[in-house]
Amino acid sequence: MAQTAANETKDEAGSRFLEALQRVAGLTDMSEASVTAAIAKLTPEQRQQLQAEADEAKRELFEKEEKKEDREVYLKTMSQQAEQAGMPGTADVEFMSKKISAFMQTSSEQPPPMLLLEAVAASPYLLKDALAELRDADAPKVAATELDAIEAALSAIGASGWAKPKAPPKNGSKNGANGAGNNAGNNAATGVASAGAAARPPVVRRTLLLLCLHLYQEQIPGGLEQREPSTAQAAIGAVIKARRLLDATLSAALQRGWVKAVLAGTELQAMLS
Repeated sequence: MAQTAANETKDEAGSRFLEALQRVAGLTDMSEASVTAAIAKLTPEQRQQLQAEADEAKRELFEKEEKKEDREVYLKTMSQQAEQAGMPGTADVEFMSKKISAFMQTSSEQPPPMLLLEAVAASPYLLKDALAELRDADAPKVAATELDAIEAALSAIGASGWAKPKAPPKNGSKNGANGAGNNAGNNAATGVASAGAAARPPVVRRTLLLLCLHLYQEQIPGGLEQREPSTAQAAIGAVIKARRLLDATLSAALQRGWVKAVLAGTELQAMLS
């Protein structure tokens, strides 16, 4: 019954799309060949108009109260299909959106790349690989010594999120008060909690270290090339998934008009290229 409702909703959305295509392209023959040819001949302006009408139709379909159940089933179905295809699902995008929204509620600045990277590393989409590695006794492992070495190298170069905090000045001094304020500001600017690396769960630490290994591979000794094959493979896999998740997150941010989040995500994507 639920699947039928979702199919009916998708069929209705398809019908609305064809109606919009008829208006935009002046189409009378609705055969598959004619529709395909009409879409191929659309001008850029017609494509924009068609996209706008299709988006409006989709919003109308899924924002109606009577379509609430259909919407939930449809989104669940799409999420399941995405998961089966190895792509991020609705829950993964919502996880990222909540992280971004939480930052935007407390700051008018652009989200820092490290905040987005931490969110990516903690997302269900990327954690699946880390958890699968732990549960599968025969799976290639990223050795704890490798992770420790990567973290030490990142700390040594002062990489964001890994730099060791400076010892606070003596209590009671004027500089001490100012220093504490500056440190608090720096923590807020990087989007990293004051607890830092020590507060990260092991699986999040693993994934974040692999992503940072890629980001800073030209600055840390050995880079990516001299790591164990299992480490290099895991890092490459983490980067591929991170880019997929950022693609989906950017799409959602665009729909919500989160311009600064889009800029931050695009910057992080470029860093992960």
